[in-house]
Amino acid sequence: MLERHPELVGDEARLYRYFKTKFSSYLKDVLRRQESQKRQFDKMAYEEIGDVAHAIPAGGLWLDDYVAYREVLVQVEEALSEADRKQFQALVRGERFKGRQALLRKVRPYFSGFDQG
Repeated sequence: MLERHPELVGDEARLYRYFKTKFSSYLKDVLRRQESQKRQFDKMAYEEIGDVAHAIPAGGLWLDDYVAYREVLVQVEEALSEADRKQFQALVRGERFKGRQALLRKVRPYFSGFDQG
């Protein structure tokens, strides 16, 4: 830049303004190039999440499955004795206890509709 404009060597204020103008113009050009329609390949790939949401596996239960699951929990608790009910609540909380496998076998038929498959 100084080779093309040697008069700027002694004038620091003009050099600063000239550089600032050139630099801001350069930045604007870069941004325009990125945004132009013919330069779409310069941009990062972007997909609207609504367009691809069906391809993302959802974790957990859908609302209707959750409502059915809660109803089954109520049915199971009503069918169990008081001691089994306490164990069942511990089972739902993920706790370990003696007789866990026996209780699982006892309540498994209630949850047969929720099998993954």
